[in-house]
Amino acid sequence: MSTSRLDCARPGMPGHGINASKPSAMKVESEHGDVAGLFTEIADIVDEYGGHLHPGLIIRNSGQSYCAAITPQGLAAAPEQPLIAIPRSLLIPVDGIGWQVRDGRLQAVSGLSDLSGPQRLLLERMLSLYNLAGKVEEACRTLPALALQGQEGLLELLRRGRRHWAGTPAPPAEAFIGTRTLAYSQYRSPPVGATARPVKVLMPLIDVLNHHPGGAPFAASVEGVSVAVRAKGEDLECFGSYGFRDALSLLLNYGFASTQPQFVQSIACEVDLAGWGRLGIQRQDFIPPRDLPRIDRTHDGVSISHLNLPADRSRHAPDRLALALRMLRPGATGDVVEAAAREAGAQVCALNRTYYQQLSAAVDAASGARAQ
Repeated sequence: MSTSRLDCARPGMPGHGINASKPSAMKVESEHGDVAGLFTEIADIVDEYGGHLHPGLIIRNSGQSYCAAITPQGLAAAPEQPLIAIPRSLLIPVDGIGWQVRDGRLQAVSGLSDLSGPQRLLLERMLSLYNLAGKVEEACRTLPALALQGQEGLLELLRRGRRHWAGTPAPPAEAFIGTRTLAYSQYRSPPVGATARPVKVLMPLIDVLNHHPGGAPFAASVEGVSVAVRAKGEDLECFGSYGFRDALSLLLNYGFASTQPQFVQSIACEVDLAGWGRLGIQRQDFIPPRDLPRIDRTHDGVSISHLNLPADRSRHAPDRLALALRMLRPGATGDVVEAAAREAGAQVCALNRTYYQQLSAAVDAASGARAQ
């Protein structure tokens, strides 16, 4: 493995093969000159090596925060163009790279020899931006696995809510990088015989796309990754989608909780229905709402792999419960099954409310103890 080191030192553009005569049309609004310069350099590298940035793209920086927006004129002139398109050659594989935090600075300290020249240039500038904004320090405050060490009661309560969340922290450098990686696969539906697994990559400019349930997905293809324009609000901020995650999943994996969740993923729970038996809800992480649950018979009832509770109280949850109940009594009439499904749904919702009330009280207690 290479012993080269990349950290927050900001290299100049001359001598690195970047065509300064063809600067990107992207604009940067920032009071911090170094931040504006680094974003401009990243944009120039992307343009030089086959990427695409929408001509109306604006990156706004305030303190430690970034966001992307688009000008009305740019949107009108090129409504069908992607906001950002990064070729596969500029995606930065992270497996095999060694990370460390030294003197408060995030560094890549090994595993760099397999990166191309443009990939190294991009990684240098991305690390510089992370260090200027104190992103690792921020992750230590916001990622529960890092911020709640020593508060085992609260950690155990969070584990109850998510089966696959262990609450065991990775080192801060790796934990932060994990919040920035994409699982890249060139195949949407792998062909028969394909063995390539998704590769964890850093995508240039991914940090400027905040999450919104209606944001644009990160669309992967053999060419690379692109993000369409999904602008919202008077300021035309452009959002990405981090997947079909509820507020708790976003908090545990990214360190923030969405105020606009589309659904809540039920905790693991069991309810007893007179005349039907026991209905068990398992728990998993990151299950899209449109995915039907797996339903299995048990010795005393039925088990459902997962259940999403839509924020708009649509029919999804009762319909999925009805599917499970029909397995128990195939001959039951529709009205009988629907009534039982409503009762089961009410009990499941009540158990989830109790869990989140307990979680809220535990968070308040921990915050109060920390303030003393």
